[in-house]
Amino acid sequence: MTRVIEAMEGGDAALENQIRSLLNSHSWIVPEDRTVTVIMTRAGLAVAIADRTPEAA
Repeated sequence: MTRVIEAMEGGDAALENQIRSLLNSHSWIVPEDRTVTVIMTRAGLAVAIADRTPEAA
């Protein structure tokens, strides 16, 4: 599937789809009032947790 997406949308889209697929089923871990930002490189992983700002109506 990744190769099909890569061919249709490019390498970045395929990578994003693969990461989203891996993390999507774990959203229950994040409390309602928090956001989690993940920065990942081959050298390491950084995770930042912050208060969630209310979304504009």
